[in-house]
Amino acid sequence: MTTAISRPLIAGFAGEVEQFADEHEITEIVFAIYDIACRLFPMARTIRVALGEDGEDSSWRHVDFLIEGLTISPREAYGIDDRWTDEITPVCPAEHAWLFTHDLRFAE
Repeated sequence: MTTAISRPLIAGFAGEVEQFADEHEITEIVFAIYDIACRLFPMARTIRVALGEDGEDSSWRHVDFLIEGLTISPREAYGIDDRWTDEITPVCPAEHAWLFTHDLRFAE
């Protein structure tokens, strides 16, 4: 009997982000980082992913975690964000770190 692993639905993952993750063999890392983002920023309205591209180098594509609708002050958010690297390091090998970015967006 095969056991299916239940994964959370990540807004924006299906389609080109999923294809990019599969091509780079980072799908499991995407889900691990999503879990970390949810834990660090439970006050966010949404956490979604998008395929980002560097403005100066179009060959540099990455998975961008968009942490949106934060209902805390920028000072509080950046205090939490200081823990981002410490939390990501154990689940994302250094050779894959360049494939991920994140962006904090505040509620209006």
